[in-house]
Amino acid sequence: MAIVNTKAAALANADAKPAVFTGSYIAGGRLRQILGTVEVAAGDDNGSTYRVARVWSGWRIASILVFNDAITDGTAFDIGLAGTDDGAAIDDDAYASALDLSSASTAGAEVAFEARDIAARPTACSRMRASPRIRTAGTTWC
Repeated sequence: MAIVNTKAAALANADAKPAVFTGSYIAGGRLRQILGTVEVAAGDDNGSTYRVARVWSGWRIASILVFNDAITDGTAFDIGLAGTDDGAAIDDDAYASALDLSSASTAGAEVAFEARDIAARPTACSRMRASPRIRTAGTTWC
C-alpha cells in the first residue's frame, strides 16, 4: 500500500495552470430541491404511473428518497424517466427497479443509485424536459 494524494476532477481543474472550466452541474451550480407526493390507492393496477416532478437536462439528480405506507401488493415499483410531451418512456428504471414497498418506510429509502452507476453521478440528465415517474411491474415505463 502507498500513501496517495488524489484530487477530484473539479478540484484538479481549479488548481490547473491555466485553470480548466468545470461545468456548473459539477461544481458551483445552484442546488434545487423538489418534493412530490402521490397516493397509491388500493384499486390501482400494475402499470399505473405516478408523476412526481419535472427535471431539466442540465440538472443532476443527487438523491431520490422514497417514503411510503405499506402497500400490500407493492413489490415491483420502478423509478425512471419519461418525456413530458408525450409521456413516452425515456428509461423506465433509470434509478431503481423492482422496489418492494410492501413494508412502510418512515425513514426513507435512498434509491437514486439502486440501478444507476455511481460513476455516472457527475453527469447531467441526457434528455430535456423529462419527468421522474414511479411505475409498477408489468410495464415498459417507470
